[in-house]
Amino acid sequence: MKASKTFKLNLNSNEFHSGLCEIENLLASIRKDEYLTRLVSEVQNANQTLLSSMHIAAVKRNVGREAQLLTSRIVSVQRYADSCRYLDDENVKASAERVLALFKSYDKAFALMKIDTRIGAVHTLQRDLAGDEMQAHIARLPELAGRIEGIQQALQSLEENLLEMDLYNSAALAGQPLLPLKRDAADKLRQLVEYLAVMSAKEPENFGRYYQGVMEIINRLNAVRKKGSDDTPAAAPLTLAVEPEPTSHEKVG
Repeated sequence: MKASKTFKLNLNSNEFHSGLCEIENLLASIRKDEYLTRLVSEVQNANQTLLSSMHIAAVKRNVGREAQLLTSRIVSVQRYADSCRYLDDENVKASAERVLALFKSYDKAFALMKIDTRIGAVHTLQRDLAGDEMQAHIARLPELAGRIEGIQQALQSLEENLLEMDLYNSAALAGQPLLPLKRDAADKLRQLVEYLAVMSAKEPENFGRYYQGVMEIINRLNAVRKKGSDDTPAAAPLTLAVEPEPTSHEKVG
């Protein structure tokens, strides 16, 4: 079977990027003419664009995961408080009822809120939980304080990821689908390899080992992917089941 002169598109984005980096490092010391310099530069630029969009996609996925984690921490507190309603101690039962009433006092369940709304609601919730009356109730439920702290940690992590995404938005870096970027980088790499093949035939002493080295990297990664399981491309768009996609922060919710 004829060896491919570029990376296969079923390589996931991390493998694709890492392979291009290997090739860039290998060719760093090659003697370049003007045309080869341009070909290498085009591969580097395509790889950098891919890397930037990979990072933006990762930030969006992190926001989605952190939003879901925040919801799960809230649910954990509610379930724990609900379980305490069935204990024998009347004071504990009363405190559990009071805590649950606070969580249920919102017009909509936290899981159904858009991300911005959820964050604002959790800040309000934290303020109410910090009051003297609620602190007395929390003290009667042994695990509750630790679970509430978990809400705070999840909220902080979510806000940090949203801040990073805001920085991309303010710089007009929305990220691009990764598959077209991989396709573009693969095409640039193919042109580079074809030129190296020609030059290695003409000047094997100067280009032969570089051409062979590039082909070894391509064949190795393509072979690994062929043996592996199906890969979901890192370009997959972010979706969350509990929220639509409006604007600003809510686009990732």
